[in-house]
Amino acid sequence: MIVKKVQLALVGIPESLMGCFDRNLRSEVLAFEVDILDDAELMDRYDFIFTYGAPNLGANVICLMPEDIAGASCFDLWTDESTLEYRVKHFVRYLEERYMLKYTENALEATVDTSEDLIWHKSVAGIHLLVNKAFCEAVGKEKKDIVNKDHYDVWNVPRPDEREDDYICVTSEDVVIEKRRYCIFDEDVKIRNSIHRFTTGKSPLFNLDGEIVGTVGVGRDITMDEQHRGALIQLAMNDALTGLYNRNYVLEQVVSKSVVYQIAFLDLNFFKEVNDRMGHDKGDEVLYAVAVTLSKNMSSDIIARWGGDEFLVIRTSDTTLPEDFEEEVERLVGKIDAAIAENECGDICTVSAGCASRKDVSDGFESILKRADERMYEMKERIHAGAAPK
Repeated sequence: MIVKKVQLALVGIPESLMGCFDRNLRSEVLAFEVDILDDAELMDRYDFIFTYGAPNLGANVICLMPEDIAGASCFDLWTDESTLEYRVKHFVRYLEERYMLKYTENALEATVDTSEDLIWHKSVAGIHLLVNKAFCEAVGKEKKDIVNKDHYDVWNVPRPDEREDDYICVTSEDVVIEKRRYCIFDEDVKIRNSIHRFTTGKSPLFNLDGEIVGTVGVGRDITMDEQHRGALIQLAMNDALTGLYNRNYVLEQVVSKSVVYQIAFLDLNFFKEVNDRMGHDKGDEVLYAVAVTLSKNMSSDIIARWGGDEFLVIRTSDTTLPEDFEEEVERLVGKIDAAIAENECGDICTVSAGCASRKDVSDGFESILKRADERMYEMKERIHAGAAPK
């Protein structure tokens, strides 16, 4: 077989014909003055053996080739040098084409193996003809156990007549073949008892007559990407310290999608004194205690850390009267003050709150928030005037 280099044994070939052999093909040429028909070891060592003018063979020229390549152990008896030159050039071209084909196959395999994405080539019948290393790692098998197998054997899942939810992307190949063009799919694939999300691009492969002979696919596992995206979204929409929603969430998810009926604006009094006197760790403890108290007592509402030591309680249902909401917030203030006191900061820090309700259909979030903010500052001014920290 042709492997890295074609091995040739040339016996008595005229020097004028040696140029027919490409450098790659005659890099290890040896000349033998032996009866090659009787030399089994020589036949085993070389892929092709040419002889010219061997007197004991009964003919001027003979070419021998292994059966697995030529289909016969001996063919073509030539009697003149011009015919030999034509046939040698023709045969060398054949060797060069085989050499380039093998090189192309090796280059293709090496190229696809460098990809972290899954790459595969299937026949029209769904049989895997080529896969890369990433594909093998995904299914936990070697290439020899994948090639010439279909989806179900490769992924170790029941066939459709055995179970319906087999998580196999067979139908997408049918779509590609039907549409005769490149298509992109989001597919769920079962890998080692867990479902992975893949984005897959698939294309049909055509022969010279324009007939589809198979498909090629490139699949990227986006399971971790989606998990990371979800984590990033959570970081973008939630306050890292308290776990409450943040200002981004309120503006992007609440204001743009919901009708706001009532808002309570809360702000901690003299919170800077907590940080200055007792350290920022204690300040963080106070903020967290406020968040826990809000979550426990206003769980049906949207609760957000608006910024710094400011918090919002947003009600998006119209089932509560304004005066009832104000009474709820008044009780909430007492509970927050108690939580702050439990953190040994009650003599320094308290909370102020202001409430506002929607007046009519034109009354939006910003106007309600502004009124709640104004009422909160009214309470804060009274506290600052009569209860400054010691």
